Amino acid sequence: MPIYAPDPGLQLSATQYVRQEHAGVTKRAAAALNLDYIMLRRFLVGGRAKPENRQKIRDALDALGWGVAKDHIVAHEMPIDVTRSMLTQLLEALDAYQSASSSALRRAER
Repeated sequence: MPIYAPDPGLQLSATQYVRQEHAGVTKRAAAALNLDYIMLRRFLVGGRAKPENRQKIRDALDALGWGVAKDHIVAHEMPIDVTRSMLTQLLEALDAYQSASSSALRRAER
């Protein structure tokens, strides 16, 4: 049986809908969304579902105005110089890590 990656955004939206609109009663929420109760209940617990079931949940929530936010708004802009500096530091750290691990590998081979 395949294991699907969780969809935390959709799970959060669905959970909030069930709590706020149906006082936490999943069966009532499933009926209002016109979804299978067991499928919705399992999704709420684990956040995992087949892609087609996730799409059904997403469509049902969207129809009621409870859609998942897809656009992430950045609270503040970061100057390009700051971003460049952070990325350069990250690359330098990765180079140092790679150098140290390859040195240790060569010593182990001897």
